[in-house]
Amino acid sequence: WHKDEFAKLLDVVIAAFGPSRCMIGSDWPVCTLAADYRTTLQIVENHCAALSATEQASIFGQTCLDFYNVAKPAPVFLSERATQNQDSTPTP
Repeated sequence: WHKDEFAKLLDVVIAAFGPSRCMIGSDWPVCTLAADYRTTLQIVENHCAALSATEQASIFGQTCLDFYNVAKPAPVFLSERATQNQDSTPTP
């Protein structure tokens, strides 16, 4: 296969289902018969660059989180962890 062939396929899938019902996936290791995994991922990334940030977020993660009903964890910074650990330390 060639990367140019995928533009038509991606267009059809996104038009038929919408970004909120599409998610990135792979058929690894099958995809690596034609190119390495990074190259196959870049094809989708490059194609989706024309989409809005919200549409890209859907395809590259949000749809998966929604489908599997997984809450996206809030980032915890090291300074917050230190504070949390101090707060949870029992006092004698």
